[in-house]
Amino acid sequence: MPLVTSAELVSRAVTMADMHDNFVTPSEWMYWATQERLSLDYLMARSGWVQSITEVSVTATGAGDYTLGEIPLAVVCVHESTSQGLRRLRYNNVVDFKKQVTGGTVINGPAVEFSLGLDLTGTGDLKINFFPEPSSGTYIVSMVASKLPLALTAGAGFSTSVVYPMGWEERIVLGMSYRALVKEESDTKEIAGMIGRIEAEVERAVWSMVTSEPPQIRNVDTQTYGWDRDMYYPPSVQWRWF
Repeated sequence: MPLVTSAELVSRAVTMADMHDNFVTPSEWMYWATQERLSLDYLMARSGWVQSITEVSVTATGAGDYTLGEIPLAVVCVHESTSQGLRRLRYNNVVDFKKQVTGGTVINGPAVEFSLGLDLTGTGDLKINFFPEPSSGTYIVSMVASKLPLALTAGAGFSTSVVYPMGWEERIVLGMSYRALVKEESDTKEIAGMIGRIEAEVERAVWSMVTSEPPQIRNVDTQTYGWDRDMYYPPSVQWRWF
């Protein structure tokens, strides 16, 4: 998986779209590269590619509204962790989750489900709530972290390179080229077709990896109803995307 710099992405996009005379500014190229990388990451995740998972521990106090910090690409799942092992919680939407006020103690105990919401007061943080409301315990939130926006020069809060397997960064290059042609009001049919082909290639490759193991029947009672020593992640269709 070779590292590809932002400058190389721009150079390849310029060649692909046959751009001249700095018709597209460097800041435009980088904004487009950031957006197209996000599209590629979504495609890979939905197709079943194993993402880099980060974990945040939440210590329950009974107060509700626990802040997780920066908004991730997706929250994959939440587990309760004790000396006995791990137990996965169910995700519930914010409307059906409302069974008591935040931090309410009428129904308390080890949580069986969680809900997520955004802080709309200006901080932009992601908050998590549990039901029943636990007064103690540790809950592990598994997330796919958001990536830094791309830039041509190194700086705080920016990245200057991407790393993808099997040359899949070409999807970013094609997306950048497509946007450049749209700005130029040129024909985009060929680039659109190439984007479709590489997306199909990504989906086929990931599907082959996922199905490379022989089918097997697995008892999931331990992870659904009890405790287990292993960490289980649900399929991407059950993740909470942001």
